[in-house]
Amino acid sequence: MTMVLTMGIIIVISTLALASLYFTTQESRIAEHKVKRIQAQAAAQAGIIYALERLRKGDDPADITALSVGDAADQGYPISVTLKIGEEISGTDTILDGTRPVNATVNY
Repeated sequence: MTMVLTMGIIIVISTLALASLYFTTQESRIAEHKVKRIQAQAAAQAGIIYALERLRKGDDPADITALSVGDAADQGYPISVTLKIGEEISGTDTILDGTRPVNATVNY
């Protein structure tokens, strides 16, 4: 009788330990994904600022297409930002004349 009770307690404790391990692992993955998304958003914002600064200095828009943030040694998560610079806007509105749309796509 004592042995059956002991085995039951061990099974219950083992089940609780495995459930706890599973939920902890899931929370860790979710947190890692959130961190990657935040890093990707910051990289996209940095890429847009970089492109706008290069355009302000008069660089050719065709030369401003890609930006790499981090490297392979950076925890294995390099982030690449692809910049797309549209054609110069003219004739639609005096405020927008001479401006260009800038989009950033991030791969992480």
